[in-house]
Amino acid sequence: MALFALPLLAGRARRAAECRAAYADGLLFACHPTKWGGLNAFADQLRGALPEGTVVLSRKPTLFWALSGYRSRMYPLSADPEVLLRAARDAGARYLVFDQSGESVRYLLRAVRARREAFCMVPGVRNEYAALVRVGTDGPPLSPDTPPNRYRVCEPGPYAR
Repeated sequence: MALFALPLLAGRARRAAECRAAYADGLLFACHPTKWGGLNAFADQLRGALPEGTVVLSRKPTLFWALSGYRSRMYPLSADPEVLLRAARDAGARYLVFDQSGESVRYLLRAVRARREAFCMVPGVRNEYAALVRVGTDGPPLSPDTPPNRYRVCEPGPYAR
């Protein structure tokens, strides 16, 4: 039995060595599953970009806080935009994070789509796995012919570096 396990163990040891080498080269999340590594890298890159005391709704609030330095709460698992807006208000959250998790697509995206006028995409604060959205906007209403996959872009603000 031990002889059959040797190739598996050798493969795992090789992968562990590759991960340590990538980490040593500064690729902190290279060995995380792609969507989680991208979300973690996003949180890490966000550190210091938002005003002090900012609260963010995210999928993984504890990890988000540890990597970004911003307090975080989990967004509600509801596609109802009023539930999302109430959760943001109750938490004092001005931002939320879109990511590629099933929960983000199933709940967050649907809630934001239903009330697009209440949110705006923060320009330049994104990577290929996550994007920052501000809760509340004072911009003009979206025109009725705006395609459903288009969102308001926030005016430049304190989040810009």
